[in-house]
Amino acid sequence: MNERDFIREYVSRRIVGGRPVRWADGRTTLGDFDGREWTLELFDIPLNERRLLQDPLWALRKQVWEQMGRALVFIFHTPEATERHYAWVRRKELPLLDTVQPGKVRLFPFPLTGQRRMDRRVIPAKPPNERAA
Repeated sequence: MNERDFIREYVSRRIVGGRPVRWADGRTTLGDFDGREWTLELFDIPLNERRLLQDPLWALRKQVWEQMGRALVFIFHTPEATERHYAWVRRKELPLLDTVQPGKVRLFPFPLTGQRRMDRRVIPAKPPNERAA
């Protein structure tokens, strides 16, 4: 687990009580801005809870700055905004063993129940000797 994964998990589990937390990327933010690579988006945070979260988030921000020289940015999304625009962040990602790179785990952003989608990089449709034919 790298520093970014640790920080995201820490915020999700210890500060916001298991609510979805993601690093900002092209799926949740448009355009590019300074500090985007160290911007955390916190979902399902009611307006009345933001003030309570400021102290622990500020303490974490200060610690990351002192130890890593990185400035964390936090973007809050209300439950209503999360439901309207980002409902997919509530789904749990399922780890699958990668057969192309054994020992690595790949995460799927959707639940596999009821869906028939196959990522050919994880499980090839045909054995290697039949693909060339």
